[in-house]
Amino acid sequence: MTLDEARDAYVLPRDESERSSYYPPEGRILDSATGTGNWALDIANEVASSVEIHAVDVSGVNFPPSPPSNVHLTISSATKLPDHWSNSFDFVNQRLLFAALLREQWPEALSEMYRVLKPGGSVQLLELDLFHPVPESPVVSHYRDMHAASLSAVGLLYDAAKKLSTMLGEVGFTDVMTVTKPTPVGKKWDEKGLQGAKAYREAFGNWRISSKSRLH
Repeated sequence: MTLDEARDAYVLPRDESERSSYYPPEGRILDSATGTGNWALDIANEVASSVEIHAVDVSGVNFPPSPPSNVHLTISSATKLPDHWSNSFDFVNQRLLFAALLREQWPEALSEMYRVLKPGGSVQLLELDLFHPVPESPVVSHYRDMHAASLSAVGLLYDAAKKLSTMLGEVGFTDVMTVTKPTPVGKKWDEKGLQGAKAYREAFGNWRISSKSRLH
C-alpha cells in the first residue's frame, strides 16, 4: 500500500457530488450503535442543518455533551430500535460492531435497520476485516489469529465483514455493494497511520473490557 492509497482510506465524501450520492439533502439519518457519537457529529458538518440526525446506543455514557440542534441522541439497542421508527429513515449507518454484537444478534440488528429504513433508502456498514489484506509475517499472523480466536470464543462474529453481503440479503436488502479499502496503521503512514494504530489499540482495549464483563 502506498502513502497515496493510505490517504485514500478516507471514507466520507470529499465534495458536493460525492456528498449528494451518499447522504440525503433532506430527511433523516440514523447512526446505529453510535458509541461516542463522532460519526453523527461528522455528518452534521457534511449535510444541511435541515437534515435530522439520530444517534442511538445501548448506553449514553459516551454521548457528546452538547450536540448540534439537529443531532438527537437516544439510548436504545441496535437489536431493538424504537417501535415508532418504522419506515422513517433515508439513510442508516452502522460501523465496527464485529467486536460488539454476538453472532446471533447480527440478523436482529440488520432486520431492525431494514425495518426503520424508508423504501428506497440506503444503509452503510463499515467493518474491519482481520484477514484482508494481511502481510504474512509471523507477528502479524499471530496477532490476527489470536484476535480471531478470542472473538470467536466469546460468541462474536470476527469475520462479519466477509458475511455482511449475505446477511444483508437474507433480511431483505437488495443492490448490496461491497467496497474494500486499506486501513493505514503505523508510523510508516505518517499521522494517519498513527491515528489508525491508536484506534486499533483502543478498539481492542474496549473489547477486552467488554469480554471480561460478559465472562463474569
